[in-house]
Amino acid sequence: MIDKFNNKSNVLETILNLLDCHVYWKNKQGQYLWCNKKFARVLGLKNENAIIGKTDYDLFASELAEEVVTLDKTILNKGIEHQIEEIGFDSKNRKAIYLSIKTPLKDELGKINGLIGISINITDRKQAEIAKQEFLMNMAHDLRTPLSGIIGLSNIQSKEGTNFQDRQYGQWTHDAGNQLLELLNSVLEVS
Repeated sequence: MIDKFNNKSNVLETILNLLDCHVYWKNKQGQYLWCNKKFARVLGLKNENAIIGKTDYDLFASELAEEVVTLDKTILNKGIEHQIEEIGFDSKNRKAIYLSIKTPLKDELGKINGLIGISINITDRKQAEIAKQEFLMNMAHDLRTPLSGIIGLSNIQSKEGTNFQDRQYGQWTHDAGNQLLELLNSVLEVS
């Protein structure tokens, strides 16, 4: 039992299979050399070893595969890490958004011999961001519309009120409405 834990590759593989993301690596020709269980499951493979030797064209629709291959070639040619949001599918074959981080794999001499990637499903986070933006837009409209009416009517009252006190109340209401509108705009800009 102790020998099993002393084998670093077994420990590393166990850790990578526990992660709640897709982990994979490929050689310079774009052939997969390994993936974790989660990625194999999403691809509908029997196990992680079933991916060995496959390319993105074997696993994805041609348009998606072409995008992935183009990005991978850039990473391999430039030798730099890249982060991108990609469209893919989840384990239930629903469209999903992934944050993918890919980096070149180099040997001891610094020669690039492949790449490693990690892709995290961020669909829920993206949907929450969209919902937040829609809420803020609706709130802005729902607050600005009546506030604009109050500012407009109070402006008329400040100029055409029947007595000084009515005009003064109109002016105060108008000033307070403008301050509130400026505050609302500032809050929405920050959000």
